[in-house]
Amino acid sequence: MGKAHLWIDQPQRSDGTVTLMSTLEIGGKKLEKLWFRFSEDLLPTLPTKGNAEQTHLIQADAFLIADIFRIMQGGESCHVHGNVSPSLIRNLVEFQSAWTCWRPDLYKQVEITADSGQEFRVSRQGDNEKTHLSQREVPCIAAFTGGVDSSYTIYRHLVDDTNSPARRNIEAALFVHGFDISLDETEAFTRASQRAEQVLNSVKCKLITMSSNHKSLNPIWNETHIAGVASCLTLMSGYYEEGLIASGCSYNGLLIPWGSNPITDHLLSSSNFRITHDGASLKRSQKMQAMENWKEGFESLWVCYSAVRADENCGKCPKCVMTILALRIMKIATPSSFPELNDEAIEKLEGVTDYQMETWRGLRRAAIDGGIKESWVEALCKRVDELEAVLPKASTGSKVRLITPRMSKVGSWFSRKRLSGLLRRTFSGNSPRDKN
Repeated sequence: MGKAHLWIDQPQRSDGTVTLMSTLEIGGKKLEKLWFRFSEDLLPTLPTKGNAEQTHLIQADAFLIADIFRIMQGGESCHVHGNVSPSLIRNLVEFQSAWTCWRPDLYKQVEITADSGQEFRVSRQGDNEKTHLSQREVPCIAAFTGGVDSSYTIYRHLVDDTNSPARRNIEAALFVHGFDISLDETEAFTRASQRAEQVLNSVKCKLITMSSNHKSLNPIWNETHIAGVASCLTLMSGYYEEGLIASGCSYNGLLIPWGSNPITDHLLSSSNFRITHDGASLKRSQKMQAMENWKEGFESLWVCYSAVRADENCGKCPKCVMTILALRIMKIATPSSFPELNDEAIEKLEGVTDYQMETWRGLRRAAIDGGIKESWVEALCKRVDELEAVLPKASTGSKVRLITPRMSKVGSWFSRKRLSGLLRRTFSGNSPRDKN
């Protein structure tokens, strides 16, 4: 079998922007270049050109993270032409182990090597003034879109006055063009980033924007998005020591495999820059309930991928309708960023995926248990019944598993009968181990 290669290209500067690129070769064929572009003003957050070793460290780490799924799909051992943090390579071994267990049909565990493997701390702004930082002082950056999850991360750490040791010092938020808003929607991204900046200004948090073609090179976005987000955050490690990625599911409702999750996100860290999965103790409905009093963030919530104007909420797609109905059940006024939702739109709802069905069942159950008698509940129940008849109850083609408290049966393989038999043998002293 051949060997894959990852080269880091020289930065390209043009019209006040800098573009960082890499070339990945798999099977003897060079694939389309991966790139990240941002304002030249952000260059101070990257190691200076004068320190070549540190430049290689930052760029190679970030691009290796970005391309890890393409490398696993290629199935060839990969050599990185540059410096990679040994701690990152160690973590990627376990990261690959998880994903090859979840998707053995698509990903293969591969060996990763590099020209050099130096592990050293990048000099950051303020290091001379602060040498010993508490957790609350460590400078952090959070991925941000203006959606429920990323907004809650900002709220949790910068707005909520709860005296929690888990609070982070989020100094900046990163919004990436090319992920939730496609690269050709430049005006929509400008509007969305201006709105995000206003929201973040209310909590004295800096907005950083970046663009990348990562999503177009990784079409299985439900799985690969974590590599894109984590690599963008890692590029900012010149100033920040930790990157926060907001949870999409709560601990008692995990979808596996799903790109960002509390099991593998942290495995995209190095000793120089941590990736942290944030906020999984709450469901989205609980996050919205917590944020209700943060007017700037709550009234600007944006959850939609279907609107004609890509930075707005259409009010008719599954994500918009789920959000509005969850708020109705909690008796919370719908944010002004959403249009009105009528019963007809609920009855004609399209585009629901099978892995979203548990959420829809939960909404139906909550509305009924709450004794809500409004007409939209009848429309909701009718539509969920129809969807259950046409959508499978279990998983998608990628074998998504919903992990909930109801999985106390320990899965279909470990039936209760088998489990009880094993427990009896173990605690009676007749376990298989005792035979030797």
